[in-house]
Order: sequence, then structure tokens, then C-alpha cells
Amino acid sequence: MLKAVPNNNIKAFKYLFCIETALRELIIELLETTFGSKWYKSKLPGDILEKYKNSLNSEKKIKFSQLIPHHPIYYIDFPDLLKIIIRNDNWNTIFKKIFVRKENISGSFSDLDYIRNKVAHNRKISNEDIKIIEASLTKINKCIGDDFFKNLVIKCTTNKDILERLKSLEKEATEVFNLCIKFNSIKITEWHLVKNIWWFDESYLGCDLSNIIDFFKTIQNYEKLPRYRGSGYLLENWIKSSEIKKKYKLLQNNFKNLL
Repeated sequence: MLKAVPNNNIKAFKYLFCIETALRELIIELLETTFGSKWYKSKLPGDILEKYKNSLNSEKKIKFSQLIPHHPIYYIDFPDLLKIIIRNDNWNTIFKKIFVRKENISGSFSDLDYIRNKVAHNRKISNEDIKIIEASLTKINKCIGDDFFKNLVIKCTTNKDILERLKSLEKEATEVFNLCIKFNSIKITEWHLVKNIWWFDESYLGCDLSNIIDFFKTIQNYEKLPRYRGSGYLLENWIKSSEIKKKYKLLQNNFKNLL
């Protein structure tokens, strides 16, 4: 049965997979390096940002056992990648150095999008289509650099353990809170690891995170309080003035919605 799949369609899919994955990962890596892990909130054009949110919300209706959470860039359409690359601020700051002229990349997108749709709708791919894909692959590979291109292709920015990481964060919140109200010293680790990850964001998780963020910012202040003989009253006063008990309850409500 699988032998019935035309060789050109298989070859086209493999080429397109490499090109598209490399471009998505190129955008992720360079924009994250320049603007931080939450870059997509400010560097995606408004219509594309909304499209990502809608696509992600649709996927969340699928059973969790089937879901592999991907970076936001994987929830937008192929032509949208070009809009991100040639957007003036992104282009001038980052992508001009790679592609030199917008025509160098926009021409490839025009050629590939039509063939990509043929593959997606199971229309047979011609020998000429394969030549066009190979030419675009060669051009993009040359702009990006062979080694860098290969490294991008084998990446796929996902995070399968989001649920476990959130559970670990909730556990840490409980542990540091219990130590705090007993005036014991604390050490925060999971929060520092999670807070800057691309998926720890309200738009991605679809849930309010403000109370979690507020709790850990407050508890970080407790972590910095001086500890010396006779400083107990400072810790006690801080517990009262910081409203840490109230903030912990609010944090628990956020986690109930998340988990």
C-alpha cells in the first residue's frame, strides 16, 4: 500500500520539511538571542500573533496524550514566516545579514508555497517541482550556511514535560512558603529555570500567571533578607507586611486552573 505513494511526493515532502524546519528554527534562535525567549509577543505581526493563539487553542482541545507542545512559531502558516523575516525591524536587525536582499528569500517562498500546497492536498509532484525545491534548498542553505542549516533541521522546539515542570514549580512554592512562615532560610531553583522559558506565558498556557509571578517575586525578597543574631523581628515584620500568606493562596488558585 505504501508503495503507491509517488516517489516525487515523498522526496518533495522531505525537502520541504528540511527547508521549513530550518526557517522556523532560524527565526526562533535568532529572535530569541536578540529579544529574549518571549520575543514572539512583540515581534510577530499582529495578525500572525492572533493566528498563533487561535491555532494553539484549537490544539488544546485534543487529548493530552496526543499533544506535543510546540513553540508558537509552529502554529503559524508557512507564508507567515516570510512576513516575520521581512518585517522591517526584524529584517534590519537580524535577517538582512543572512539573506542580504528581501528578494532572495521572498522568491523562494513564492516558489515553495505552491508546491507545498500540492503535497498537502496529495496532488502529484512533477520532476520540475523537484528541481524548483532543490534550487530553493540550495539558495537558502547557502545563505544560512551548511553546518548551521543542518543543525537547525534536526531541531524542533518542543517541550513534552510542561505539566511536570509546572507541578515541580507548585511543589517548590509550597516548600519555600512553609519554610518562610517558620522564618527559615530558603533557596529558589525551579522558578529561576522556568520563568524565562518560552512556554511560561499566559498567551501560551491560556491561563492567568500573575499570582504565581507575584508570589515568587515576593519570596525572592524574603530570600535576600539579612540573617544575624537578633534579626528575627525583621523576618516577622516582613511576613506581615508582604502578605505572603495571602499571595500563596492566590498562587494556589492559579495552579488549580493550570493543573
